[in-house]
Amino acid sequence: MLHDNQPLIPLSFDRVAAEEPITSTLPLFQLPVEILHQVTPYLSPLDIQRLSLVDRDSHQLSRALQFAHVTLDYSDRAIAILSKLKEEVEYPACTRRRLGTCIRRLRVSTIREYFNVREGITLEELEGLSTRDRIKRVEAAKQREACYLRSICDLLQHLPNLHILDWNDESPLTEMMMASIMSSSIRHLRLDGPILNRQLELSCNNGCSWPLEGLYLNVGWSLTSSTEGDTAPFVSNILKLVAPTLHQFIWCGYADRLSPPTHHLEEDIQFPVLRDVVIDQVKFKDASLLGRVFHDRTRIRSLSVDSSSTVSQFLASRGRVPSLDSFRWDWSSSSSDDEMIDFIHSNSHLSCLEVTKPLLPETFESIFLRNHRFHFDNLVSLHLVSQNPEFPSETLSTIASITSLQHLWLSAGAQYGMRYQWAIDHDFVMESLKPLERLETLVFTRDSYRVNGHPLLDTSPERYYMNKVLPQDILLNDYLTEEELSKADPNPLSYDRTVRLRDALRCLTWERWHQTEMVMYATEYSRAFTNLKWCFMGQLMMRVDDNMFWRVAELEVEERDPSLKMLHAHWDRTVRNVV
Repeated sequence: MLHDNQPLIPLSFDRVAAEEPITSTLPLFQLPVEILHQVTPYLSPLDIQRLSLVDRDSHQLSRALQFAHVTLDYSDRAIAILSKLKEEVEYPACTRRRLGTCIRRLRVSTIREYFNVREGITLEELEGLSTRDRIKRVEAAKQREACYLRSICDLLQHLPNLHILDWNDESPLTEMMMASIMSSSIRHLRLDGPILNRQLELSCNNGCSWPLEGLYLNVGWSLTSSTEGDTAPFVSNILKLVAPTLHQFIWCGYADRLSPPTHHLEEDIQFPVLRDVVIDQVKFKDASLLGRVFHDRTRIRSLSVDSSSTVSQFLASRGRVPSLDSFRWDWSSSSSDDEMIDFIHSNSHLSCLEVTKPLLPETFESIFLRNHRFHFDNLVSLHLVSQNPEFPSETLSTIASITSLQHLWLSAGAQYGMRYQWAIDHDFVMESLKPLERLETLVFTRDSYRVNGHPLLDTSPERYYMNKVLPQDILLNDYLTEEELSKADPNPLSYDRTVRLRDALRCLTWERWHQTEMVMYATEYSRAFTNLKWCFMGQLMMRVDDNMFWRVAELEVEERDPSLKMLHAHWDRTVRNVV
């Protein structure tokens, strides 16, 4: 649940109607509630806007569709929503059909640009003030921000259907904030970015536990705080409260990366229903907390960790985890390949293995071959990253020997920045992977391509996506409509604007040519692998249309996905089965 930033499915009308009878004469409300709930997702945004103007029932139904996921970012829209919610709390008798009942996911993330403009503390506005007046205005703005966050916290208990809370604000947490969060109806909490400037005492209303099912933690200690401390007690207290019901735990250490290793756990806390665990860049003082999570009777099925020394050494000593189905090994600055490989060898029953740390070919061999024998019989999903700017034939042959594979993700070369080093040879890769007859999903990232462009242009694969050089035999009118070409007519325009327009049209031509090339490659893969349903290459998502005559690939989304955000969401949802 915490992996996915998409809105939750809106509530059915009976959940937001405040137990009032339906009075609308609209034929839509003649349908049973269950069927109405299945129909409404097909309404367009314009349909929903028009629906809200029909009558009271239609207005509440449209609000359930529009406000299932609400973001409070200090924008004008966010302030208006907050004011409406406060009004519903202050005058409950006047608002039986409430906006607050429609909200399922709430994201609190103040955008500083909105905040600075609204509070009059932009650089332009502060420049004309004296130092004293600047300080006074900034301090007043901070006080109003604190009141704004308090008002959000006060509202949480009045949102009866709130399921997920994403708290992405960087302001310091207080006991009052945490008490409001803990008394709300949420089952999934994401604390991503807030800081602590003092230790907080946490306690539940029932004095026992906090029934969270999903927890995402990325909190840090304030570097400007006059009080020395760390986040370890805060994390320990939360885990103690949520341990009995926690299903998914994601713990990141990015907000706390400048602090020394402090995290440990002295109390004997059990996690009886924990299934999915992600540990990323957390600084452990020792392995005590890991020992509590991976107890002897653990039922964890999905694990994602970095290769820090504490984590890798613990996992190597832990050995086989019978319930573990999916394992992801992420990169970190500490290199402990041997321990992580030992852990992988101890869990040869895995069905999903992801090694996103860039590795050399010989390391891949040591992962998959033990005593010169392949020992992964259940592997269905595989994600590998090559440190070299290619995958040698030996590595591809090893991958091809895993005939149980249904999902494959390969990446090579530099994994960040604008340099794309993997000039992929699709014919070679396709021929090497032919034994994978069960393949359904195929992903290539950081892939680049050679172009026979003009000799005076930089056509290197490393700058393929930046320079967008077209082949010499491609003309603009091969990919542009007459209307688009007419925009480049220099007669009514200035010379500079004409040049800009022609550059824009050239880029548009390149995008369309690139799409055509990727669809062609994907189609060839779909005919070589007859079970292939979905692929990603050239930063484009494509599905395979298996019609009665021939298998053809087609774009699922026309825009490229250079950040891989859509790809990760698809992989988590369909391959890793993380919701």
